[in-house]
Amino acid sequence: VLRELLVPPISLVVFGAGDDAGPLVRLASDIGWQVTVVDHRPAFAVAERLPAADNVILGRAPELFDDLPLDGCATIVMTHNYMQDLAILRRLVKQQVRYLGVLGPRARTDRLLNDLGTEKIILSAEMRRILHSPVGLDIGAETAEEIALSVLAEMRAVISGRQGGLLRQ
Repeated sequence: VLRELLVPPISLVVFGAGDDAGPLVRLASDIGWQVTVVDHRPAFAVAERLPAADNVILGRAPELFDDLPLDGCATIVMTHNYMQDLAILRRLVKQQVRYLGVLGPRARTDRLLNDLGTEKIILSAEMRRILHSPVGLDIGAETAEEIALSVLAEMRAVISGRQGGLLRQ
């Protein structure tokens, strides 16, 4: 008897379809991940802008969460709009995601989390463990493509339960 274990591809949901999302979506698709992109701007949430995405959804939080399965997904928030990021995080911290990344400086994410705290939304210890900000591994990334590589490498390491260090060590 031959048994083969088929592992489903990693699902990545990218909140934000700005220019920096393109390399992330492309690289994630190239490594076999299933990628959904969500944006609240009609000019950005267009499949032609992100041809490597499996799904491109136009929507705003909280409405879009009703039909968006997130359990077990890797997620990244990168809308570049503070209020939209806050609305997305408000919902994401209640989901069972495998990875939650927030693009941008740590101080901005701390401000987002403080704003959630004033709304009495407190992150569980598990959610704090899977929240990553700033996102990515420290590889000296500068371009959008290098940042995408850094972010996906961190996501893969977290999902695999690894640290993402040098293999020679």
